[in-house]
Amino acid sequence: MFGLSGGKTRASLYGVVGAYLLYMAFGLFQGLGDPDTTMKPAIQILFIVFFTAVGIVLLAAAVRMWRHISREEGELLENMREEQKRAEKSGTGGDTSESEDAPADEYQCRTGDDPEAGEQNAGTLPDQKKGDIR
Repeated sequence: MFGLSGGKTRASLYGVVGAYLLYMAFGLFQGLGDPDTTMKPAIQILFIVFFTAVGIVLLAAAVRMWRHISREEGELLENMREEQKRAEKSGTGGDTSESEDAPADEYQCRTGDDPEAGEQNAGTLPDQKKGDIR
């Protein structure tokens, strides 16, 4: 629903914005009785209630998203472990050693089936013959 990478970012932003709104509500609450303010107390109370409500909703949404994402990641990790166990039991997975057919050097140029073609086509692309300009 939320995705893994985008969901983490969104949840973090919701949490930060929610915390900031609660901080703003607290600041307004502290300045409620201040005679130097030009804002009417009724409007201050409205903003305090609004910022508090929206801040709590955003923080709750962020926590819910983080829990959902961590559950998805846990299920994904568990599925990967189960697949690895199945592959190890069947004998097809877990072996990362090079096969005898694979070249020893990973940067070795592919030359095809003809062993003499390796010397003739050295420095060319696998599907390109020496002297072939493309």
